[in-house]
Formats: sequence, structure tokens, C-alpha cells
Amino acid sequence: MTLQQLRFVLAHELGHYSHQHTRLGELTYRGRVVIVRTIAQVGPSSLGGLLLRAYAALYQMVSAAVSRAQEIEADRVAARVAGTPAATSALRELPGLSAAWEFYLDNYVGWGLDSGYAPVGVLAHFPDLLAGRANELAAIRAKGAPDQRSRWDSHPPIAERVALLEREPAGPVGDDRPATVFVGDLDGAIAELDAKLFGFGGRTRVPYPTYTAAAMQWQLQRHADAPYRAAARLPGSAGANLGSVLGLLGAGRLDELRRAVLTAAQLADPATADAQLRSYLRAAFATAAVSAGVAQWRHSWSEEARLVDAAGAPVDLDPQAAAAIAGRVADVHQWLAAWGVDLAVAAARETTATATGAGTVAGIVNLKVDGKRRDLVILTAGLVVVPGMPRLKMRRAKRRMYELLTQAPPAQMASAPGHRFIPYEEVASGRMVRRAPAMYELGLHSGERLRIRWGAESEEVGPGWQSLRQAVEQLTPAA
Repeated sequence: MTLQQLRFVLAHELGHYSHQHTRLGELTYRGRVVIVRTIAQVGPSSLGGLLLRAYAALYQMVSAAVSRAQEIEADRVAARVAGTPAATSALRELPGLSAAWEFYLDNYVGWGLDSGYAPVGVLAHFPDLLAGRANELAAIRAKGAPDQRSRWDSHPPIAERVALLEREPAGPVGDDRPATVFVGDLDGAIAELDAKLFGFGGRTRVPYPTYTAAAMQWQLQRHADAPYRAAARLPGSAGANLGSVLGLLGAGRLDELRRAVLTAAQLADPATADAQLRSYLRAAFATAAVSAGVAQWRHSWSEEARLVDAAGAPVDLDPQAAAAIAGRVADVHQWLAAWGVDLAVAAARETTATATGAGTVAGIVNLKVDGKRRDLVILTAGLVVVPGMPRLKMRRAKRRMYELLTQAPPAQMASAPGHRFIPYEEVASGRMVRRAPAMYELGLHSGERLRIRWGAESEEVGPGWQSLRQAVEQLTPAA
């Protein structure tokens, strides 16, 4: 931004204080948190939950309307300080900057933290992203400010705010110097703020190229581990490694490998099944090549990280994946040998699927799993079966479920003592036994069968039964 645009932003925020907009902010926020937490604890579908949901909607609608009026008032105060041209141009910049910042956090910062590494200079390198994606930002600017409005929004649409400001007097003349002149020691301030904002929980901080390489390798190794583990489950396999996968393909056991590694929903669509298996094989080949030291991941601010050889040329793994699926395994062996890849070394890092990187979806309290009282947490990567609590402790059980969903990291929750994690990849089949009262059956690759059914006092935290049904549908073979 320019210095005058920055003056508008600062004056807008200070305008909230000078008009005492923040006086009830903490109380309003706490009220919203208490309502949401209470709904989760009493159950969204219970009578009390339904009444509270109606009250929460009214509460949010009224508080959002007040907030929108306060934003307009702060805009007018700031425009008198910085001038209308600076105010409107700053507001028009916000959608692009906001989109770029969210993209940056998702695709350059948070995506690889499970690898145990984190980047240094998060704030300092954001301008690199802006420069690398300049064309995309220009396209966002060209679209203009969004004008969609919802009664739930805490801020009016940018287009509406700009239109209202354009009716105001022009105000002071703009100062078009870069806003960075506002801070004397900008680099020092950025470094200090970076340290306060991004602790990263003790992860090893490394430069961005190193972070990208480590995160890419970790992510694709997890991807490659799935077919490795699937191969190990099949009879006659030599282990959870690339050699076993290629051995199955060379022996004409493509369909067996597909069924072992893909879900029923993926198998139902041949194109999806083929694309997913190719993706697994590309991940296996890429991680093997990097581990052998013949390829590396190249960081970029303008595009996705790419696999390159020692000379820096991009490596295309599609031909090798296609050859493996087609059964031309001898060609793949020859290519891997030329690259110095040891098939036995290219093995699963995690021989058992974990919930690392999974997200929480919902929970169900007091259902029956194989006839025993249990709680169930639905994750994006599988189900977590938690020992149930006595009937007289129902409220405590719901509170515990709420804490599991909102506070416990999925990987930690899944591996906690007494908990059982059932990865979706270990489920060979799923089916609905009956709709009401709900009962589902899962068949595992190990031969074990699990029955999950409604209990007399079952209650949801979030859309529990709906989420469970959707998960089972993805595991149900096509008729």
C-alpha cells in the first residue's frame, strides 16, 4: 500500500476506539462462544439445542448488523483523515491482499508443518509471493470489489463501502510514497513480529527452499505409503515397499492392488480409480528418486513445487506410472535401476496408517460398537472408537466429546491409550444394515467385522449420524 492508504487503514481501526465500538466487543464475543459451546454440549438436535440455535441465529444477526454500522462509521472517520481517494483505493486492494494472504498461509506455510519443519521469515517472504503471483492479483483487482451481501456478515460488502465513501468530500491530498517508510527499522520490526506470531511449536525452522523440499517429500511419502501398506496386506507380497507393488503389477494382479488400496467409491468410477492409482505410483517414484539423491524439489513463488533432476530439468513421472499400470514392469525396473533406486529401500515410513494430517468432522456419544457402549469420533481419515462412559455421566460424556473435537489434535486423539483408530484404508467394505434405528457394518481387510449401531441414549456432537452415513457410503461397494 501507499503511505496514504496505510493512514486510512490505521485511522479506520483507531476510529473504532474513538467511537467506543470496542466497549462491548469482548462481551459480545464471549456471548457467542458460550452459545455455541452450550449448543454442542446439549446436542444441536435436542429440544434445548433447537431453541438455542434459534436464539443464536437472532443473536448473530443483531450483532452483525451493529458491526456493519460500526464499519461504515469507522470508514467515514478514516476518510476524513486520509482522504476519500486513498480510502477507496485501499478498500479495493483488500480482496486481492486477503486472497493472497490466505493462499500464502495455506500453500506456503501451514501445508507442510506435520513434517516437523517450519519456514523462517514468514512475514518477510510474503512480498515474494505477491511478486510471483502478480498476474493473479491483477486478475482479482480487475474483477472489482465483491458486492454480495448477507445478513450474517460482520462487514458490509467492499463495493457498498466504496460507494458510500465516494459520496464524501475528497479530503486531504494523498502521499503516494510506499507505506514501508512509515517504519524506521522495517526488517527488525518484521522479524520481531514474526517471532511473536509464528512459534510453530518447536518445529525446526529452515529456509523456504529447504522447507518446501522437506514438506513435499513428507507429504508424498505419506501418499506412497498407502499402496505400500496395501501390497503388504495381499498374499505372496514381499513387504511394504516399491518392489512389492511392482511385483504385483508385473504378476497381473492390478485389480487386487486396486481393491486393496482404493475405496469402494473410487473403484466405482474407472477413471477416478485409474487417476488415483497413477497418483500413488508417481508419489512412490518421486520419493524414491529424491531419497536416492538423483532428483530434488524446486521451490517457486509463482507455481507449485516441481521435481527436477540434477541438471534442473523437470522430471515427468507419468510415463513410468502408465507403464507400471499397463504391466510393463521391466521398463520401470530399467528406469529405476538407471536412476540408482533401491526397491527395498523405497519402503513405507508408516507401516500402519495414522491420523496425522486428518481433520475432525463430528462425534456420537453413547452408541454401540460390537455390542459395547462406546463413543465415536468421525475423522476425515477414519473413525476413532473411544471407551464409553456410564449412563449417569451423560453430560460429562458430551463435554468430553466436545473437547475431543475442538481441542485434541486428531493424531494424538487416535493414538491415546484405550482409543482405537480405524483408518478408512483398512476397511474393505461398508454397508447400512438398517436406517432406523441406525446400524452399520464394516468389513476390514483383516477379516474382522464391526457393527456400529444406535444406542438408547445416543447423542450427536455436530452432524454425527449424517457424517457416519456419508463415510460408510464411500466404503460401500457398487451394486
